[in-house]
Amino acid sequence: MEMAQRAAAAQSYRLPEIFNDGINDQVNGWDSDANNTINNWFDVCKEYRWRYQFILDRNYYFANQLNSLSIIFSSVLSIFSGFKLWQNSLNFQTASNIVMLISNTVIAGITTLSKKYIDDSRNEKMRTFIENMDKFIGVIHSQAMVAPIYRMDSSQFIKSNISTYTDMMTTCPNLSLSEYILAKEKYKEYLEKMDQNKINE
Repeated sequence: MEMAQRAAAAQSYRLPEIFNDGINDQVNGWDSDANNTINNWFDVCKEYRWRYQFILDRNYYFANQLNSLSIIFSSVLSIFSGFKLWQNSLNFQTASNIVMLISNTVIAGITTLSKKYIDDSRNEKMRTFIENMDKFIGVIHSQAMVAPIYRMDSSQFIKSNISTYTDMMTTCPNLSLSEYILAKEKYKEYLEKMDQNKINE
C-alpha cells in the first residue's frame, strides 16, 4: 500500500479539461482528433509512468528487506563462530555447525533472491524511463495549460513529438509477466480509489 501511495503521489496530476471541452475547435488545428490524440498520449504515458514507478519502489522495498535479513543471519553466524572458540562441548559444536550451515544456506538464498531486486542496470533503465515520461508528460501538460489560440499548431506539435512517444513505447524496460500483471492491477485499484475520492468530495 505504501509503495502504491508513493507512486500515486508522484503522478497525481491530470490533463486539464480544456483538451476535452470542445471550445475553440479548429483554432491552430486543435480539433477533436488532435485533442483525442494528445489525451491518449497523456493517459498512456501516465499509466506507464505509474506502473514503472510502482515496480521500482517495490524493488527497493524488497531489496531493503532482504538486506536486513542478510544482516540478521550474518550476525547470528558471527555469534556462533565466536562461541565455537570458547565451547569445547561436542553437542554444542555439532549444534553450532548445523546452525552455521543453515545460516550460510539462507544467506546464499537471500543473496541470490536479492539480485532480482538489486539489479542496478535494470533499475537505472526504469529510472531513466520514468524521467523521460515525466518530461514528455510535462510537454503535453504545458500545451494544455494555455487556450488553443496560444498553443503550437496541432499538426506541428504532434509531428514534433510523435517520434519521442513512439521511441518510449518501443523501448520500455522489460518487466516480467508477474510484474506487468501486478502493476496493471495496482494501477486499476489506484484509478478506482481516485474515482471514489472524487465521489466523496
